[in-house]
Amino acid sequence: MLSATFPRSGPRPPRQRRWPSKNSCKIPERCPQVRPVFSTAPDDGRKYVQHRLWADRADVVELVKQGATVYVCGDGKHMAPEVRDTCALIYREATGASAADADAWMDEVERTHGRYVADIFT
Repeated sequence: MLSATFPRSGPRPPRQRRWPSKNSCKIPERCPQVRPVFSTAPDDGRKYVQHRLWADRADVVELVKQGATVYVCGDGKHMAPEVRDTCALIYREATGASAADADAWMDEVERTHGRYVADIFT
């Protein structure tokens, strides 16, 4: 099974968030990695989900090569387009593709393969 990476963003400071305990997962290699990011407490320039994705892009590339599915849930006005653009930029950097080719790849991954899934609201 593929281990997934989940960047998460939230308005609350880190000390007020509740994350699953490392001890709560029964099969460690199947446990998701939670890599939080907080808009109210930026860490090393990372304030939003797209910043965390970009910082972790080497891992994102490897996970996608292994067949990972990217799930995006949240704000459709600002966050979702920025995350999609960041994924396209990661693809461009990893492959040398043009912006048009990266956009076409994102469309294919989303519509044909179902490996980019957005559940967004406005």
